[in-house]
Amino acid sequence: MPATNIKVKHKNKNRLNSILAKAKQSPDVVLAVGFPGNLVGGIQYPKGKKDKGAAPRVIDVAAQNEFGSDGPPKIPARPFMKQSSKDVKAFLHNKYKKKNFMLAGGNVNKKQARKFIVVIAPEIEAIYDLKIVNLTEPINAPLTIKLKGSSNPLIDTGLMRQTLTYDIRTKKQ
Repeated sequence: MPATNIKVKHKNKNRLNSILAKAKQSPDVVLAVGFPGNLVGGIQYPKGKKDKGAAPRVIDVAAQNEFGSDGPPKIPARPFMKQSSKDVKAFLHNKYKKKNFMLAGGNVNKKQARKFIVVIAPEIEAIYDLKIVNLTEPINAPLTIKLKGSSNPLIDTGLMRQTLTYDIRTKKQ
């Protein structure tokens, strides 16, 4: 799903500040999508024959893919999480426009907010999953493609994609 640019003109900036203030006081339910440490933080890749030390954790490989690495080996940033966040904003705006406004305005209780998040969480996780599958740039080096047998920059064993999940949390005050 391509991200769309959403521009909002604010005729009444005080109204926007009021909505943002209410959002901070809104039901304390938060959706975390990605590699929540409490759920998947310790999952490791299988240790290869040439690996020295501990096998890498999935959360570390995801971060290395997101931000890149100076190496060795040098790995370019492939910001799949950041790009997915933009796609999620567009998705929520298009599909749940009225519900988002109600949530941001603080017009729902904790039970209603949790029910809404339970409904949208799998849809949002799928957006992140698709980004892992569909991201093509920057491309892998020819040697990497040969070793992996695939040109997909974010999929090697598939473990990062399989580990992607979500967690519905209580917001810390």
